[in-house]
Amino acid sequence: MHSLHADAAWGFGRSAKRKAHFRKIRARPAPTPSRSVRRRCEDCGWTPERGLCACGFLAMDPFRPVDEVIALTALAPDLPQGPGAAFAEFEFSASAKLELRMARQGQIGRHSWPHSMCVLLDDAEVATVEPPRDGHRRSDQPLALPTFSSGHHILQLRAKAPPAAFGRVLDEATEFVLCVVRVQRRSVSEILVECRTRPTFPRNSSYALLHGLEEQGDEAIKCETPWELPLHCPLTKERLREPVRGCLCKHLQCVELEAFLVTSSTTSFQKRWCCPVCDLPLTPGQLAICEMTLHLLKSLPQSLRAASLEQVSSEVQRSVRPRWNREALPLDGSRSSEEPAAAAGWGRRLQGKGPFQADVD
Repeated sequence: MHSLHADAAWGFGRSAKRKAHFRKIRARPAPTPSRSVRRRCEDCGWTPERGLCACGFLAMDPFRPVDEVIALTALAPDLPQGPGAAFAEFEFSASAKLELRMARQGQIGRHSWPHSMCVLLDDAEVATVEPPRDGHRRSDQPLALPTFSSGHHILQLRAKAPPAAFGRVLDEATEFVLCVVRVQRRSVSEILVECRTRPTFPRNSSYALLHGLEEQGDEAIKCETPWELPLHCPLTKERLREPVRGCLCKHLQCVELEAFLVTSSTTSFQKRWCCPVCDLPLTPGQLAICEMTLHLLKSLPQSLRAASLEQVSSEVQRSVRPRWNREALPLDGSRSSEEPAAAAGWGRRLQGKGPFQADVD
């Protein structure tokens, strides 16, 4: 008499084929635990650690693109300094044009500093971030480290959260991620040349967007308000010469290319790279010239400040060749005496019958 455990383990009472199957299983070596291999990110070249990646820090400032990511770390609690304090420390070799960028976890693409902060390089203070004044919003922007001698250096960063954040389970200062990058400088003219060489928005895509706006629009509003496309830049108030818009924008109104780049270079860091029409984020990599607006600028008189979109839509509909209409012929093949003979000939030509066979070929 054998037990049920022996039957399950050794296969007693089973066929010879089943017993051979269990012998193979017992002969297999024990599986070794697999080790997770960390791979570099294809976009930023940084190896993600603790779920952190440097991709969000690369596109913060198109005027200072990132050449290399030096360090990426989250701020840790600084217990000796009391509640609400955080710090970061790491060693690095000397390199030119280093920049400190920081963002909250979950908002990596938007730069922001803690309530207050000081930066130490080899125990010497090189930069500070003062608390914002009461009733004012501070304009945060990345910090450029000064030029230093060659060799290894130690960078320390000490942050402090506002007093109102003390007592939280996760202090506000520890919610930030620090990224040290090596950047290069780019001018407006360099970005302007890059935008001009980028593929344009074809007229077909603009017509498709116009058709989508027609379906979403309200008929009552269209009757009372003229549906027009401005031909002047909202920034300069002058007639457009290089009309551009963003690939994510859901409108047809364009902005002057050079005026947008110059305005973005002179405004505060937090207000840069926003569409002046819809206020969506708009970087130089998303800009492209609109061929439909460029065609209207060349064909319409200089005195016009706007183009009628209803007229543009009607011209597009006339230019599209009509397809076969099922109502041209009844389903039973009969034709009333009131219908013209061309209608029957058109239907027979589509079916490949009658004397119209040569037209199909």
